[in-house]
Amino acid sequence: MRKINRRTVLRGMGGISLGLPWLEAMGQSSFSNKNIRLCYLVFPNGVNIDHWTPEGTGSNYKLSKTLAPLEPIKDLVNIHTGLVHRAHSVHAPGYANFLSGVTVKKGMGPYGAGVSCDQIAAQDIGKDSYLPSIELSVEPPKHKGLSPAGYNRAMGAYISWANKTTPVPRELIPINAFDRMFKGIKRSKTTTPEISRSILDYVKEDALGMKRSLGREDSQRIQQYFASVRALERRIQKKHQESFTMPKDSVNPPAGMPKDFESHVELMTDIITLAFQTNRTKVASLMLGNSGSFRRFDFLDGVNGAHHELSHHKGNAQKKKGYEIITRYHVSLFTRMIQKMQAIQEGDKTLLDNSLVLFGSPLWDGDRHTYPQKPILVAGKGGGKVKTGQHIVHRGRTPMNNLLLGMMQTAGCTIKQFNDSTGAVV
Repeated sequence: MRKINRRTVLRGMGGISLGLPWLEAMGQSSFSNKNIRLCYLVFPNGVNIDHWTPEGTGSNYKLSKTLAPLEPIKDLVNIHTGLVHRAHSVHAPGYANFLSGVTVKKGMGPYGAGVSCDQIAAQDIGKDSYLPSIELSVEPPKHKGLSPAGYNRAMGAYISWANKTTPVPRELIPINAFDRMFKGIKRSKTTTPEISRSILDYVKEDALGMKRSLGREDSQRIQQYFASVRALERRIQKKHQESFTMPKDSVNPPAGMPKDFESHVELMTDIITLAFQTNRTKVASLMLGNSGSFRRFDFLDGVNGAHHELSHHKGNAQKKKGYEIITRYHVSLFTRMIQKMQAIQEGDKTLLDNSLVLFGSPLWDGDRHTYPQKPILVAGKGGGKVKTGQHIVHRGRTPMNNLLLGMMQTAGCTIKQFNDSTGAVV
């Protein structure tokens, strides 16, 4: 059995390439700091604060009602309570500063954001990857005009920022994200894509040549990997061909966007997982909605109304219940992603062991637009450097930038300080 370099890819016609998962032929020693992946998932509108914070601290704690879906992965996650960010007020600026950690400005001039931590990581640990980073979303951005609070609406449509005036575009259509990550194709409205053709067809000859030199267990891993790639492709293709039935006078969503929220999120998280598994990128972000999103979740029992509307419950019991159910549902989607990452083996660790996945919202209490702290979860062991299964309560107004810095450093970034950070925590 010959040795295979971790950077090996299968190549095909037109410059198309497909990364490989971990194989025994790559050896276990190839896993080090440089292979830690960073992922950032953000959800809008804050949380029902009555049901978020767990009881107890350290490893001896009880999950709250909203965090109950974490039970299967409780030992793989840290819950951070008490992390604060620089003042931002209301929705839009909270998104702009969530990963940049700076105070943003009002008006239609320069946004006043800053380079976000995912883009710093992309320039550092991501520079040798096929793509330094990938940015995804499941809701079209809103760019025009000012919010009621006087902030440029673009600040509520992006969490990744190249600099204080330039948000990083995010991909909304799953098939476009898949093609960009694995086929090197960027579709346009004038392109007629061969959506039924698999990437495996392009790299078939190279794959056959490589498989002849693999041992039995690696051959089985490759077969399982190819099956998972094809299964994801088929799901993307099916959703790409679905049509929407939209209310009269509403704005049609972009072609190829899945018509149901859950499928859209699952496809995007599966694309991130596959990209991490094959080392196509080490840095990813996913927005589960724009700042102040009015998405409706009426498909959930007990929910009647738009997310933003329910977040401003003003004490109404029915609205508070719906608000809590939506956040609990978001937590369940995060749990599903983490379980899939944990199931992928990489030597003596798992893909999740070699990752750090942050999940949180820029707002705390959506009803009153308060932000004394952030609702934050982090899954993964950062290559074995992070002890999980903890409820970590931070004292003395600990900056959230400490956590963002700690995640970057754990992944191998050389950065020493991140805005108002006073140290590094993970």
